[in-house]
Amino acid sequence: MNIMVVNKKKPSKLWYLLPIFLNIVGGIIGYFAIKDRDKKMAKYVLIVGFIPTIILLLASAITYSIISYSFISSMPSENTTSEWRAALVIVINGEMYPIPADIGYTNKNYAKIYTISTDGILYKSINEDVTLKDFFDTWGKNFNSTCILDYCNTNTKSMVMFVNSKQNSDYEYYIIQNKDVIVIDYR
Repeated sequence: MNIMVVNKKKPSKLWYLLPIFLNIVGGIIGYFAIKDRDKKMAKYVLIVGFIPTIILLLASAITYSIISYSFISSMPSENTTSEWRAALVIVINGEMYPIPADIGYTNKNYAKIYTISTDGILYKSINEDVTLKDFFDTWGKNFNSTCILDYCNTNTKSMVMFVNSKQNSDYEYYIIQNKDVIVIDYR
């Protein structure tokens, strides 16, 4: 008769580092790696993986609510012949990143998407679709699904984009609509 001995040694507390650094993904990996040896610890590792993600989403939603209210109440910001407007807010590590005035305005000519002042209100000068890529290209700054300006996703920091209070993953390909409130949050 063959008797198989199963190693039931209690898992190390170091397993908690995996969800701390990798958030949900680390929690899921840790859960499946140790669930057969310690079901209770596996559940806690999974919970620890969800906590940073939940905090990030709540912080982003709160930031979005506060900022969108102030931008919506301030529209329009200046006299302009264009009735089309959208608000853009960039938050880097919990701080609002300033969007300069006169992006896309040179020699009395406007690019297809531009700013007038530093309030983050975007205007367009053409009756065609414009994307966030169009705006960031006009500004000369980096923006795609993994980077905003000089900040790129890492194991501990990532970017989330909200359009009108809903998470959106179109990033640079998002076609900006009239009266959109766009929040790009990197933390």
